[in-house]
Parts: sequence; structure tokens; C-alpha cells
Amino acid sequence: MPDTKPMVIASLICEAHRDLCLQSFAGLLKYSAEPVQLHLFEDGSLTPATTEALRAALPGVRIWFFRDYDPPTREWLAKQPNLRNFRALTPMGLKIFDIPLHMYREFGKFLYIDSDVLYFQPFSWHALRNLPETAALFALDSQQSYSLGWREWLRWRKRLPLPYAANLGFYQYPQVRYDLDYLEWIYSEPDFWRYWTVIEQLAWAAMSRGENVYYVDPHQLVQACPGYRVDGRAVIVHYPDIYKKQMRANSDHLPPGVPAQGAPPVELRPWRAPKLNYWRYGLNVLKRRKMMRLAATTVAQHP
Repeated sequence: MPDTKPMVIASLICEAHRDLCLQSFAGLLKYSAEPVQLHLFEDGSLTPATTEALRAALPGVRIWFFRDYDPPTREWLAKQPNLRNFRALTPMGLKIFDIPLHMYREFGKFLYIDSDVLYFQPFSWHALRNLPETAALFALDSQQSYSLGWREWLRWRKRLPLPYAANLGFYQYPQVRYDLDYLEWIYSEPDFWRYWTVIEQLAWAAMSRGENVYYVDPHQLVQACPGYRVDGRAVIVHYPDIYKKQMRANSDHLPPGVPAQGAPPVELRPWRAPKLNYWRYGLNVLKRRKMMRLAATTVAQHP
């Protein structure tokens, strides 16, 4: 029998991405085969007009306001000065500290999904729900995007076992494995700040130790990147960074007749995440170079 218990889903939102939020979460509610309990954490920028627009378009949504959830988060991070500093530096801190701390306290288990994604066909969470309780679930990134270079990786690789190319645009992380003290250590080490804008991906990947980690099938959860393709297997497409313009235009379309009329929802499938090793690190370097060439060609063709 299908599981009709609501999926508890959280996301971070802001006023600047109002239209993307409406577009994304309306699709989530439309295409999810199981009921969704949606929690949106605003970063302090949301206007009353946008708040009402979200409530009108997304039945049952709960909006968490920064002014309300900020004080308890500060108390929870009282012993982690490096985490507090990162939280003050970028709204990404709200995504990786505030949201899990509050959602763990109230629900224990939840799924986080970024607001810059589109849903292309009906889908079910059944297989993801059946993962072991202690399993960590991420999206597979289009390339490895951790905040350390190859020298730092060589220096730390034995102490810092990592899954290959974890992406935090989509995550479900068990409360028993969420460790503020470990994250504090990650954020205190200068070697891990080389590419600081993605240090949160390194931190969570490292926190998992690469053990019992899964990705959503990357044919179903597609990361927009140079040369990416959307075909009939695609269920969700993530549009990070410059690709948000494509999301606004909704320029990607599945082939006609996919899915077939009356077809059952597609079941999102988990993949066991491989660990980062010398072989995968080298392949990632080659892949990144190929993507850079594709990006340069695209810019030349469409200046």
C-alpha cells in the first residue's frame, strides 16, 4: 500500500527569488504522489505581499520568519564561534544550521530541497522513504564542488573520508549523525576555506564520513550545468547559479508523450554514493575541464 503520511519538506527562501519559489513549490505540490507538509524559512527579506502570495499559492504551507527562529539558533550555537561567524557571513548558514536544528526539534526527520528546482512529472517518495533510518541522502553534483584543493585533499584524505560530489540542494540527514562540534572543527580549519562559498558541502560530506550515504538517481534529479540534457527519465531539474534564468523561462521540456497519459508516478530511486578516491578525483578534473570548454563554447555562440 502507498504511504500516505505527509513528506515533511523544508527550504530556504528570500524575496529576490519570489517567482522561482512560487514556480518551484507549486510544481512540488502538483507532482508529489504523497501529501507534502511544506516549511519555508525566510531569511528576513520577505515582504507581506510575498508572504500572502505564497500562502495563497501553496495550501498548508508554514512560513518560518527569521525574527522568530533566529534567537533560539543563536543559543544553540553559543559554543560554536566559527559556525556563528559563517552564519553571519552568508544566508547559507540558515540552510545548514537553522533549518536542521529547528526541524529536528519539531519533527525529527525532514527533507530539504532548494527553491531553484522544477518538477517535470508525477513522482513518488516511496523508495527514498525505505532507506535505513541512519542513511544520509544527497543529490549528486554535476562535478565535485568541495571547498578544498587537491593539495589539501591529499593532506586530509585519510582523516576526512568523503563521498564523491555530494550536493546540498537536496538532502535528508539523520538527526543522530548531525554533529555541531564536528562542524565547528571543519569551519575552524584554514585548509577547508580555499573555496569558501562551498564549504558547507565539504562540511556535510565530511560529517557523513562517507558511510551509509546515498544519492538520488542523477538521471531523475538532474543538475543543470554546461552540456546537460533533460530526457524522459528526468523528474526534477536543479538550476543553480546562472541557470536560474533558464528556470524562469522554463525552457526545458520533456519529449512529447512523456510521461504517458495515465502512467503511474515515477519512483525516485536511491543510489549508493561512491567514496572519493584518486581515480574519481582525476576523472573529476577531466570532467571539469570538459564542462569549462562547453561553457566557453556556449558563451561564444550566445554572447
